[in-house]
Amino acid sequence: MLYASPVIAEGKNPVEPHVKAAFLYNFVKFIEWPDEVLSAGPVTVCIIGSPAVAESLKAATQERRAQDRELAVVQVISETVPKACHLVYVASADERGARRWLAALNRSTAFSISDFERFAKLGGVANFFVEDGRLRFAVNVDAAHRAGLRISSRLLALATIVKDDPATAQ
Repeated sequence: MLYASPVIAEGKNPVEPHVKAAFLYNFVKFIEWPDEVLSAGPVTVCIIGSPAVAESLKAATQERRAQDRELAVVQVISETVPKACHLVYVASADERGARRWLAALNRSTAFSISDFERFAKLGGVANFFVEDGRLRFAVNVDAAHRAGLRISSRLLALATIVKDDPATAQ
């Protein structure tokens, strides 16, 4: 089941980590990776820059599966992304940081998502944003195609669709 975006309370700046964790879990359920990428192991979700989201996702998925697979949640503390990551969430990046992580993810088959509002336009697969008090997300279908990902139409129906912004290309 795909859940609609929850309302964010007025006056609360950061979105609660469990809300973002719920979105990340749901993304995994509606993404298809190339067969050669998903072997018999778990779907690995790598979290950069938000231990709270990583802990919330670990707690929420402890007894759950997505696409009949276990989820492994990895808190990335180095400057490089492990090659085993299927979904990479980059929290609290600015443009410079977003570009650095996108360069590190170049030619990756990972579903990359960030809080940085232009992440998808810069070449990431998706980014979170708040609109009318609700957490929403944008998806760059070009970036998803480059990564070899198939995203369910049910997920895309809830997304704001964006394309690469040639003016800000790397």
